[in-house]
Amino acid sequence: MRHQGLTVALALIALLAGAGPTGAQPKPCDIDNLPAATLLLPYFEVTLTDPLDGSALVAVTNTSAVTRIAHVTLWTNWAIPTVSFDIVLTPNDVQTFDLANLFLRDPILQAETSGCTGALRPGTLHWNTALQPGTTPAEQRTRLIQAHRGEVMPLSNGSFLAGAAQANGPDGVRGYVTIDVVNRCNAIFPSTPGYFRKGGRGIASDANALIGDVIWAGYRHSVAYGEPLVHIRAHPTAFKPGDYTFYGRYVRGQATDDRQALGRRWASRYLAGPIGVSQVLSNLLIWRDTKSSWARPLRVGVSPPWLPLPLTSFEDWDEGEDPVGSTLDPAAVSLATQRIDLSDPDVYSPGSPYGWLRMDLGHTKGALFGEDAQAWVVLLAKADNFPNNGTDAGVGFRAFPLTGRCK
Repeated sequence: MRHQGLTVALALIALLAGAGPTGAQPKPCDIDNLPAATLLLPYFEVTLTDPLDGSALVAVTNTSAVTRIAHVTLWTNWAIPTVSFDIVLTPNDVQTFDLANLFLRDPILQAETSGCTGALRPGTLHWNTALQPGTTPAEQRTRLIQAHRGEVMPLSNGSFLAGAAQANGPDGVRGYVTIDVVNRCNAIFPSTPGYFRKGGRGIASDANALIGDVIWAGYRHSVAYGEPLVHIRAHPTAFKPGDYTFYGRYVRGQATDDRQALGRRWASRYLAGPIGVSQVLSNLLIWRDTKSSWARPLRVGVSPPWLPLPLTSFEDWDEGEDPVGSTLDPAAVSLATQRIDLSDPDVYSPGSPYGWLRMDLGHTKGALFGEDAQAWVVLLAKADNFPNNGTDAGVGFRAFPLTGRCK
């Protein structure tokens, strides 16, 4: 695709981004936009300025004919869970929540339903008590912001961190989100023992019932990006102990979560230069499996046992099919989730402004499941003054997994 085809390409991407597959059911290792037991928002970033600069709007839909409970968990970029809450979805129901509201306002509670009452009322925030969130809503919001901003948290037994600060904005809170179909309202996390039992007989269900999407909204620049969430299906009879599953790190590699794992090697287009009168910038959103069950804050000066995650290999090519030989700073992809600005020369200095890149996000041999490791990559591209009328245009699309898990 050459530069003059960008207008058509953007239109096609916007039209096709939400299209799902048709035909035969996928194999247990195939990832598609089909109703799933778990949804993953691989990265969020909310800039807590006044007025609000940006947020992520997450929609969850129940495609089944029975009521389902969606259990939402927020995680820091150190893969430490901070809060969870439940959403009750009646048949064919869709609900949207704004992540900015979780950091800036009191929770919005749903009506009580059978089994979801009192402290388990839908919408109630359930805390990782290791964060010592306090008792008032103001104290709790402060602690949530500290955890997701990578700021020092003064706890009763010292100063602790729940995540890493990142250079792309001191006002931003960052992390990722998982949404699981569950059998009942609950106050725990996917990292809690007993959350999963084989066949969906624990807290978590194996019902492939949810679909979802996200809109990353940048209000100051009047640009938004949309993407389906990652749809992770449960296959109760497909996996045996030792198989790589999505939540494998929390079930000691025993595959009792029944959920398919994601890919390791990824390829993505990139645009980092002028196209006509527009300047195009690209960002990569990268979620990675730490393959560690660690889920508590750490004392200042102590890092998670998995940090840093390695970058096994990186290559890039220009549009003339020639290797460029650029390098990507391994530290830029070392967290559980991150945004990479491909126009930042300290992170990535492409020898060509247009091309494609390939990365292997494997781990070290001594980790759970050996060198194999799952990840997810999304590209966000923004063009200013596009198409020559002074406005910004943005498009988001997932990168391409180069190696699947089907044999």
